[in-house]
Amino acid sequence: GMSSINNENSVYVCNLDLRVNEFILYRLFSKYGKVTKIHFLWHKTGFQKGKPRGYCFVQMENQNDVENAIKNLHNKKLFQKQLIVKKANQPNIDVQRDNATTSLSSSKSKLNVNEETTISIQIDLIKQKLQSMQQSSIN
Repeated sequence: GMSSINNENSVYVCNLDLRVNEFILYRLFSKYGKVTKIHFLWHKTGFQKGKPRGYCFVQMENQNDVENAIKNLHNKKLFQKQLIVKKANQPNIDVQRDNATTSLSSSKSKLNVNEETTISIQIDLIKQKLQSMQQSSIN
């Protein structure tokens, strides 16, 4: 579907501090390559509904960007937690450790995170927002 991401050029990011949002992730990952898509995952049900699940997928333009991001960001401290950054197509992704009701099959070439994803951020919108934020802070 529309919200499946291309595993080949994606990284799986977990152990996110609750304060981390898609803007922070975009700015962080953009230092190491071109970010083409971010899937930020939220709890859909239960008492944590609407809260971040603590992991996301970041799709980069190519393998080089992916390697660069992993090399620079894995174990980097962001707020109070150390990021865990790895290739999305590694078969040992354990996305069920927080008792998610849906399992993502990592054997498929595409991860369809449709069930879980309430936001598939448009990178252009993030850029526009960041630009307007920077302009307003200059004045």
